[in-house]
Amino acid sequence: MCRGLWDRLRTFWRRSRSDTGDVQRRSLDLIHAELRRARRYGVPFSVAMFRWKRPAGRETLLDIARELQRDLREFDYVVVDEEMFSVSLWLFGTPRQGALTKLDRMRASPVVSNWIFECVIGLASFPDDGLTYEALTEHARSMVLNAADSEGEQRAEWQPIVQGANSPSMF
Repeated sequence: MCRGLWDRLRTFWRRSRSDTGDVQRRSLDLIHAELRRARRYGVPFSVAMFRWKRPAGRETLLDIARELQRDLREFDYVVVDEEMFSVSLWLFGTPRQGALTKLDRMRASPVVSNWIFECVIGLASFPDDGLTYEALTEHARSMVLNAADSEGEQRAEWQPIVQGANSPSMF
């Protein structure tokens, strides 16, 4: 009985964060609250941005976001950016190495594996790569754009590219 109630509460919570499938203001407020908590307590976290080479339609991005959200914890978030054709994962309490492991597991997800040959993934970690939502998002975005420029349209690999001991990783 408790399990069923917990599942219904989780469903309600997720729907309240996103009634249209898009990230709502409440989700952004929650992300900012988690950022404040991370700064206060020194909790690491990572942001992974998936960007597709071809423009992915709105419905496709939302389907991908829904699928990725199923594999995340309740306090992790998925943000869809239709202008960039990207989906970002905010993995709180997850340092860079943990994010790399998580992304490697997610690679096996049908929705990701169907699209992996057409996307690049950038990873930014708090506090190394930024302290604010904007700084972390921009860092992940720049990693994605740099990888897309340097790898060309046929990128089909899923290997970290390490540019230095403290530099961000790119898939």
